[in-house]
Amino acid sequence: MRLNSVKIKRLRSIEEVELKDCGDFNVLIGKNNAGKSSILLAINTFFECIKGGNIITLNPTLKKEIDFFNKETDSSIEIVVNFGLDSNDKKDLMKVINEAPQMKIPV
Repeated sequence: MRLNSVKIKRLRSIEEVELKDCGDFNVLIGKNNAGKSSILLAINTFFECIKGGNIITLNPTLKKEIDFFNKETDSSIEIVVNFGLDSNDKKDLMKVINEAPQMKIPV
């Protein structure tokens, strides 16, 4: 599995940013308080949320006022991560989908 892109909205100092065409090795460079740590926090939070198989979490880790852009807690934080699958990943995914009893029409 390969990370292709990350889109983040309203997280800490980031109003909106999209990192496209991520490679096998990526470097974040910028001035202090430019949002480098916030990008890493977003990616880590994404994986923490889905680690247990959850797509939606009822106990978000990003809930402090400081986590929201301009401390606007009424606006939700958005983290969108896009992955690419190699042939082995696709085979594994198809196996899971085809074996899942709740799936009537496999992909």
